[in-house]
Amino acid sequence: FRDFLFYRLNRSLIKFRKFLFRGNEVENNKQQEHVTKQIICNALLVEDDEICRKLLENQLIQLGYQVEIAKNARTAIQFLNSTFYNLVLTDLGLPDQPGEAVIQAARKCEFNQSTPLIVCTAHADGKVEQECLVLGADQVLIKPILAKNLQQAIDECLLMQGYRRK
Repeated sequence: FRDFLFYRLNRSLIKFRKFLFRGNEVENNKQQEHVTKQIICNALLVEDDEICRKLLENQLIQLGYQVEIAKNARTAIQFLNSTFYNLVLTDLGLPDQPGEAVIQAARKCEFNQSTPLIVCTAHADGKVEQECLVLGADQVLIKPILAKNLQQAIDECLLMQGYRRK
């Protein structure tokens, strides 16, 4: 009978240790997740339409980006020449210059030559999309853009960076 009790006590201790270890594992995962969320990724959003800008800004914030906004190409080019970004999203129909100027500027400047660049536009056919890709865009998305489509495009850009850009 004493051996049986000893056996049951050992089994209970083993289960308890597993429970404690699993609890520590969950706590460690939470700590790692917290550290990961503290890493700041900067995104430049170039959009002149207020509704589209707010929508895309909120989507980027939900994806963990700190968003800087440019409402025209001139401001965007100034930002690109002075700041490194982890991601650039640009519209094509900007008030002062076409969005293609932003793509070209990003690919010419030292800071953002290899930064993932996604074009977001409401007016893109196959020809416009191909022109953007030739200029250096990584993806072209048609508005309105769903959060899951934006996330997928960003993921694809990040996967391409290793072999596509210098």
